[in-house]
Amino acid sequence: MGKGSPTVYINDKEVRSPEELSALSSRDIDNVEIDRNPSAEHNASGFAVVRIKTRKKIQDFLGMEVSNRAMFGRRFSDRINFNISAKSKKISNYFTYSFNDGSFLQYDKASDSIFRTGGNYSKQRETDLSLKSKYHSIFYSMDYDLNAKNVLGFQYLGNFGTTNQTSISDQTIEEFGRNTELRHIHVLSEETNNLHNLSLNYKLILNAKNTFVVISDYSFSNAKKHQDITEKNRGAVLQTESVSGYNDNFSVFGIKAELSSEIAGINSKAGVKYASIDDKGWYELDRERHSSHVSDNATALYISATKSFGTFSVTAGIRGEYTGTRVGTSEGKENEVDTNYYNLFPNVKIIKNISENSDLSFSYSRRITRPGFSQISPRFTYIDSLSNMIGNPRLLPAFSDVAELSYRFSNISFTIGYTKRSRFIANIMTTASQESNIIQYTYTNLKKAEYWIGNVEYSFSKSNFTGYGGIYFYKPFVNIDFLGQQRKLRKPLTILQVHFDYSVQKNTSLYGTLDYQSAGEYETLYKYQWTHVTLGIRRYLMNKKLRISLECRDIFKTYTPNSWKNQFGNIVSTMRTNGDTRMGILSISYDFGNLKRKNSQSSTEEERNRL
Repeated sequence: MGKGSPTVYINDKEVRSPEELSALSSRDIDNVEIDRNPSAEHNASGFAVVRIKTRKKIQDFLGMEVSNRAMFGRRFSDRINFNISAKSKKISNYFTYSFNDGSFLQYDKASDSIFRTGGNYSKQRETDLSLKSKYHSIFYSMDYDLNAKNVLGFQYLGNFGTTNQTSISDQTIEEFGRNTELRHIHVLSEETNNLHNLSLNYKLILNAKNTFVVISDYSFSNAKKHQDITEKNRGAVLQTESVSGYNDNFSVFGIKAELSSEIAGINSKAGVKYASIDDKGWYELDRERHSSHVSDNATALYISATKSFGTFSVTAGIRGEYTGTRVGTSEGKENEVDTNYYNLFPNVKIIKNISENSDLSFSYSRRITRPGFSQISPRFTYIDSLSNMIGNPRLLPAFSDVAELSYRFSNISFTIGYTKRSRFIANIMTTASQESNIIQYTYTNLKKAEYWIGNVEYSFSKSNFTGYGGIYFYKPFVNIDFLGQQRKLRKPLTILQVHFDYSVQKNTSLYGTLDYQSAGEYETLYKYQWTHVTLGIRRYLMNKKLRISLECRDIFKTYTPNSWKNQFGNIVSTMRTNGDTRMGILSISYDFGNLKRKNSQSSTEEERNRL
């Protein structure tokens, strides 16, 4: 809660693609560790880390697994996955391929209202959104044990696909409290994304207590979109047509070197990292192209150490990062924006072992939230003639001070935390002038945001039943300018999660999840309440090589996470989404042999996420 998506590691190697996680079987997992305040060797933008350890396989083997997942919602979608793994003496190979053929249909109800002293302006929009996508993903990894102390690795990751989207909208515009216009909007868009990533890594085991690792990688990514918009004024029978799109070419290079050592009972890690991102692209508006150029260079040095003192364990570290970002357009150098900053990110974690099955811990860290490239790019995205989106090249990174206190007793844990964030990045709405009715969605830095979090988690396992439950509490303290006053966001938000797995007989189990989110304020949004319930049955056959599962998601059709209200300046925007969330899913997988999963290493995971 309040930490975003975690960084996931499997056997100390960073996961870069969802396919790597989906290929992992629970039978291969030895243990899972969740770190809510990771140490200095991790990116300062990472607010949480999940470490997964798998059972080691030493002998030579050859394994293969195929699986298929069919999803029956308003439309039919399908996912095919193929994995093969082999180890022969000093060489280990892993290959996975997946193909996703998705088709979804959702219904949106959106509104925008502009409040003025001379009269209010509002528009309501009902949209049928149809989305079809086809994506291929390839991942290959090879490790070569040169000798007992030297290991060389190579990885390739490729993602390729196209998404076609059709939206049909009816829009009602009201000015001064009366209907003034009815419009019909038809949007056709095609988006293509291609990613190639190459990575080399080298591991040198100096001795039993010292290890040196170097990781370098290069990525090239192309994202291209073309959009045709037709708008028809029903009353005046007027029709306008607009064309917009963009073409981004990203290149990302990174290298990271790290030394792990143990001296006098102190486990330490020290390292250096350099990463660069360059985007040369263009965006199109009404058949006129505008070039854009965004570059980003970052250098980091870090050191972290862990030492035990009796029943206490202390981890402390510091990370220094220097970042330079430049945003330019075809309008000339006078419109270029340079942003350079250097910051230190300390962290400390103290654990007190009270007994064999209980401990108390305290942690503090300083974090950074860098703007995504779409947030700072000057690229203009045309929604319709009355609304658009554009980045803010002058957007600055946000900094967070995070403190948490946790207590664990057996299989129950309690956590309370406080975060203070300066230069908070917010999604806002504005207009070009006081008289304009064209709404522009962009980003800005708010002065600060604070919030408290609390959670209680409990896990249970006995004979043929396992279960997990957690309740999470989020209390914001954010002030936003609205209608000439300070709008105070204070309404708490609560999330409940429950999961169970019940073995009704040998090789057959029932499972289910319950997710609930209360209405409340999260960051700058008012979020509406939703509930998500899933029930399924799983069956293993043929000596557990064949697995068949059938599940129903969002049984009661109450899962509406994209439903919110945003209030800023003199504008109120709302969204209610009726998504393609209720569906039946049939999954079949067959494991031909002793399959070992492999995971990629990367020095530029944070940089690619910002794309």
